[in-house]
Amino acid sequence: MLKSKNFSYRKMKLEDVYDFKKWGRHNTPLLDDYNFYEDTDTELKDWYNWKTQNPNSMYFSILKDDFAIGYISFKYFNKLIKSATLGIVLDPSIINKGYGTEILLYMMDYYFNSLEQKKISLKVATFNKRAISLYSKVGFNKVST
Repeated sequence: MLKSKNFSYRKMKLEDVYDFKKWGRHNTPLLDDYNFYEDTDTELKDWYNWKTQNPNSMYFSILKDDFAIGYISFKYFNKLIKSATLGIVLDPSIINKGYGTEILLYMMDYYFNSLEQKKISLKVATFNKRAISLYSKVGFNKVST
């Protein structure tokens, strides 16, 4: 288990996905894709397997007080150039509390120093000003639109 000042991180477990179904909801239709709708055991297991079975991806649960408040992913690992694509999803009921900065800074340090990767990229919707501000704050640069 990894630990930053306020959070713990571990490779995603199925039990964490059961926490996700207790999350709040984004109220704007623009962010509806980030709401977690899976509910039945079958849906939760299928979602977990879909996310965690790809050998070129790593998913980490973000825990606060032993509750999974989000997850971060490193997908599409390219072993030749040591790169991947970042993804992060947080419980909508805990956003806008400054958690994203600590989480991303800690996990970027882990990615570059412990996993010894050289490059990371991400895609973000142009309307998601909160996310763009966070990514800029932790050192990402805009490459294209």
